[in-house]
Amino acid sequence: MMRLACCVLMLAAVFWACVATSADVGVGALFDVGISARAEGMGGGILAACDPGAAAVYCPAQLGSASGLTLTSMYAPLNAGVQVGGVGASLPHVGMQLLVLDSGPLDANGSVLLYRAQALAVGAGTEVRDSGLFVGVRGRAFWVSDPEPSFVWALDPAVMIDLEWLRAAVLFEGAISRAVSHARGEDEEWERALNLGVASQAVHWMDVEWTLVGEVRGFFSHGLGWSLGLEARVGSVEARTGLGDRGAGIGLSVGVAPFRVDLAYVGHRSLGGSFRAGLQVDLPIGVHDWRDDVK
Repeated sequence: MMRLACCVLMLAAVFWACVATSADVGVGALFDVGISARAEGMGGGILAACDPGAAAVYCPAQLGSASGLTLTSMYAPLNAGVQVGGVGASLPHVGMQLLVLDSGPLDANGSVLLYRAQALAVGAGTEVRDSGLFVGVRGRAFWVSDPEPSFVWALDPAVMIDLEWLRAAVLFEGAISRAVSHARGEDEEWERALNLGVASQAVHWMDVEWTLVGEVRGFFSHGLGWSLGLEARVGSVEARTGLGDRGAGIGLSVGVAPFRVDLAYVGHRSLGGSFRAGLQVDLPIGVHDWRDDVK
């Protein structure tokens, strides 16, 4: 327990130092809140180290390494009464995540404005002949209910390689997409971007299991983004922190099989500070692997 306390204090110190050096850069993407409290606690850069339950959003190729049924949920109360919630499920090779945003009544120059939006991600992934190379694809749909109905979708391929000491992943966002058509006659394209992520396999030091993650995103887009994260695990308790161009995060997880509770505080540069809470349930299941039939 003393080792864990030391790890938490060290990660907290790193987090607050990151916040102190992170300036607000103005208005950003309002819905860039993530679907995983664990991911946001590590700065959001877990392309190469996400859980199977969140792989449909972060890296569909990782669904090829899933071994059971994973159920997830997340809740994030943002500023000004905006609330975001999400649920998801994954099985070996397939997964999905649903995210819902509700602004509640907003005062817009004396009138009441409501903003409601939903996003769905469906992913599929598999390993190529037991080689440690995984490929996958993610389908995303985003639609707004109020105040102006709109709809957009995209297909995003992904590749991940799993080595003994390192994982590396690539995600091509918006490879194929449909532009959203607004009621006022304007079309808005889903921006294409190439994201690269790496993650160390668990390193044992001071009787603690450490994982380091990093990500650079936005190649071939209007601008690059980045994030770094560090996670420490002792038994069923995990502490983490992270920093990126979008802000900084810190989080804690406690697991009692088959449940895991994730908590995080995120200092987002444009959305401000807010909490995330998540619940994950991992259930082992017996699934027939179709690749056994062709060996």
